Amino acid sequence: MSMTKGTSGYISPKIIVENYSGFFHVTDGRSKVKKYGTGYPELAIKEALDSLDASRLTDGHQQKVLLKGNFPNFDFPSGNGGCIDLYPLTALELQGSVTLADGVNKPIIKNGSTAEVTKPDGSVGQWVDIIGGNWSGNRAGQTETDPLKCSGFEIVFGELTHARWNIRHVDLRRTRGHGIYQKYANLVKVYDARLRVADDWGDILDASMLYIDFSWDCFFSRITGNARRHCVYINNSGGNHFNDLYLGGGRTGIFVNVGGYEDFFHNIRMDEISQHGIYHENANYGFRRCIFSDILITDIGLTETNTYDGIHLNTSSSGAADINTDNIFSNILINNEGKTEKPRYGINEVAGKADYNIFGFINGRDCATAALKKTGSHSEAAHIIGTVV
Repeated sequence: MSMTKGTSGYISPKIIVENYSGFFHVTDGRSKVKKYGTGYPELAIKEALDSLDASRLTDGHQQKVLLKGNFPNFDFPSGNGGCIDLYPLTALELQGSVTLADGVNKPIIKNGSTAEVTKPDGSVGQWVDIIGGNWSGNRAGQTETDPLKCSGFEIVFGELTHARWNIRHVDLRRTRGHGIYQKYANLVKVYDARLRVADDWGDILDASMLYIDFSWDCFFSRITGNARRHCVYINNSGGNHFNDLYLGGGRTGIFVNVGGYEDFFHNIRMDEISQHGIYHENANYGFRRCIFSDILITDIGLTETNTYDGIHLNTSSSGAADINTDNIFSNILINNEGKTEKPRYGINEVAGKADYNIFGFINGRDCATAALKKTGSHSEAAHIIGTVV
């Protein structure tokens, strides 16, 4: 029997839903509870989730539903806007696949509640786990035009919340909207995952692989994926860790609108990016006290030569004072070897208020204009291969 590490060690599934030749059996692991006919996988999963004990919300012990087999043409009769609504202290493990039916136009999974739960030890959160499986948004069969309304997994609250969601070992693809969309969701972990939003390059919406909005103290590690727009979109967030990422295709690798505060970006590979590799766009509140290390950026700025940068730190002489300051950039390689299109700068510290940054061990000799454009009067650069201007 499958075991999942939950809030109290490894837990066995309380309810199992299994596809037997098109019939969906719901069992408690020993005896059959109910059987649903062909074409009704959503009813079987709803039965399983509804069968979890309400006592878990007071005793603090997570309970798990295990899905075995393939669940095609999936459309869940949900009351909260997702195909599958997950409530606190719930684990959902998939050993197989789930594919949305045509015309669903909503997230595959969504938080069913915005309430935090207080466990007996006083800790606060939701403690929801999504484990394993192949999840398909069936993008071609959907018509929704807002990528925020039809993501793969949606974790959205009305105010900053200790979400404590864990998403691991999933293969999520072909979503109409963003791969994972979170807002006001702190303490989210996504790791050992593939998020291929644009794996067939036929997406219609400007969707991102990860869309992170007003979320703090999250952990994203060992993730591969792509997007047609921004692989990773960050807005008004901080204290997050981005480690061991492969971003293989998109308009930008990492896009920050407002804020990245005290974030870590480590061991990241970006490839086949049409514009900037890492890009802060807004003239206010950029990266501050962030660390960028061991980053390989190849084949970027492919839409126009000598126009886009490996790392672009936008700023201005007006607006907020803390615009792209006090950051460390080390062990970074920017290279478009063999390509006609070349990046403009390896790192571009745009003139304005960007300052007090440290640049070291950077190879940008393949850039068209310079490896580094350093404008901050207090910024320091050393061990740079390529021109510094």
